[in-house]
Amino acid sequence: MTLQGACAFVLLGSALGAAPGEQAAAAPPPPSAIVSRLYRDFSAEAAAQASGAAAFIDQPRSVLLRYLTPTLADLLRRDRRCAAATRSVCKLDFMPLWDSQDAPTGPVRVRAGAGPGIVDVRIGAGAQPRLLRYQLVRTRAGWRICDIGYGPGRATLRQLLGGRAGCR
Repeated sequence: MTLQGACAFVLLGSALGAAPGEQAAAAPPPPSAIVSRLYRDFSAEAAAQASGAAAFIDQPRSVLLRYLTPTLADLLRRDRRCAAATRSVCKLDFMPLWDSQDAPTGPVRVRAGAGPGIVDVRIGAGAQPRLLRYQLVRTRAGWRICDIGYGPGRATLRQLLGGRAGCR
């Protein structure tokens, strides 16, 4: 499925909705559904940069809470307040959804990971795709992202933002 904006988006390994004739409330959506929705909703982030629209990391807390745990949303908002106050880079110097300073134009593939609450995202194609591992927890509001891993030997988003390791 091609989305408006800069990215092609492919969902692998999960269903976003109930089959025809089934009640949508029969089973809660899998963790990959929230990550898929995040990339669908912010697929045009590259175009938003050019137009001056707010990037995902600059969204109000109420928007961040649609995807992130309150702890991760607060850590992100703290960094953005620091950047605004100092007019400088604080802890983040890249776009966390893309593991890059610029949103890519290649495909985004989302699939269930190797364990409960783990979702793997592959961004781009060719020899150097970016591989991100999302860790989600079940909250009263449904599955929410509590951390993003950027690969072996690299700090996770929570660690970069000064949060404690782990999602509990």
